[in-house]
Amino acid sequence: MRKNRFLLVILVVLFVSTISCQSNEFQDIYQTGDLVFQDFEFGNSAAIKLISNSKYSHMGMIVKLDGKNYVYEAVQPVQVVLLEDWITRNPEKKFEVKRLKNRATYFTEASLLKFKEEMNKYMDKNYDGKFAWSDNEMYCSEIVWKIYNRVFNLEIGKLQQMNDLDFSNPLVAAKLEEIYQGDIPLHEWVISPQKMYESNLLETVK
Repeated sequence: MRKNRFLLVILVVLFVSTISCQSNEFQDIYQTGDLVFQDFEFGNSAAIKLISNSKYSHMGMIVKLDGKNYVYEAVQPVQVVLLEDWITRNPEKKFEVKRLKNRATYFTEASLLKFKEEMNKYMDKNYDGKFAWSDNEMYCSEIVWKIYNRVFNLEIGKLQQMNDLDFSNPLVAAKLEEIYQGDIPLHEWVISPQKMYESNLLETVK
């Protein structure tokens, strides 16, 4: 009987240790600056996917705070939200994570500080529903692209002009009319989640 109880205690300890290691491993998978991509259906999401031929409508960046994973994102307003809460916006909890290749070459102690300072500049800014290229307001892929460009002088994804996008779908045409009232800024620079996702400067984490 004592032997059975002893074995049971050992099994419980091993089980708890395994759960703890898995939890820590989940925390350690991600690093500040990792790009996260997601699809959900509200706001401009459907039109964004159609106009940019993308499977993703939204993206953000991982930032580690007090040992936890958060997502830094441009919604209304620019904010940080716990990764586990961010994931649940997709009904199937689907998302992808990509990381800058040779990340350690870029993310030194000094540059990580500069990276976070750059992120802080845009906290609480309003979401840019007109997708303008100014810093007055920000949309999701714009804010990530600019931070990487300004800190590391990298272009994560190819910039396009508005007139490079696909206006053929009636839903897109209706959304553009709603936003711009017939005055679409065809030569405005834009960056879509899809173009960032396709960047050969990134590698898949998950």
